[in-house]
Amino acid sequence: MYNFFFSYSRNANKEIIEEYISSLENYGFKLWYDKVDVILGRNIYNELYKTLTRCKQWNGMIVFIDNTYFDKEWCLKELVFALENDIRLYPILIDITKKDIPDNFQTLKDMNLCTIRTEKDIQYAVCKTIYLYLDSVKPVHEKQIVFSKYSTLNLLMLHFKNSNQQSSRILFVCDNIALCIKYILNENKLILNEDFKLLFNIIHLTTKKYCTDGIITRFQIRLVVKATNLLLTIYS
Repeated sequence: MYNFFFSYSRNANKEIIEEYISSLENYGFKLWYDKVDVILGRNIYNELYKTLTRCKQWNGMIVFIDNTYFDKEWCLKELVFALENDIRLYPILIDITKKDIPDNFQTLKDMNLCTIRTEKDIQYAVCKTIYLYLDSVKPVHEKQIVFSKYSTLNLLMLHFKNSNQQSSRILFVCDNIALCIKYILNENKLILNEDFKLLFNIIHLTTKKYCTDGIITRFQIRLVVKATNLLLTIYS
């Protein structure tokens, strides 16, 4: 099971693509990427549409659009399929603007697009993708455990509720909440589902990076807070 289908032109900036994909994979996201996931000897055309059909059940399609994207037959097949089948799109522009998108893709032009022009923009694009993923998560309350009986978690939740959620200090509260829930799940021998793993990684790895680098953006803080709220909706 993948999270995203990755649509791009082979002429697009390879360094940007590899860094973007690696950054998402570090959090545990799984991307269908033709360089890795096309099986040798299979009919490429048939496999593409089988994969795109399965993509409807995933979190969506990431579309890297550069100045060659609309000249590529396969790119257009992927994009048109996604638009016609209401597949959630994560469109990212590389060194182009909305004006460069053909008029017959007005739906794409009307979307909130992210643009990569320099290496610094890559991590912002990663954050935007994660934010859209968090928006797509549909939390289902976990009923197997009475989480309210765990006093440490209750204290952390209260601290979270009463803290300034725009300050970098909130990261450590969020990280402790995620670690506490993970401990409770392990203690009760419950299997950690894929959404939990991703939410946990978003919180824990972002906090860990902040501890290492001493730098955090307001957007990254929002991601951690949003992921924590989702965890609490599911498990508290």
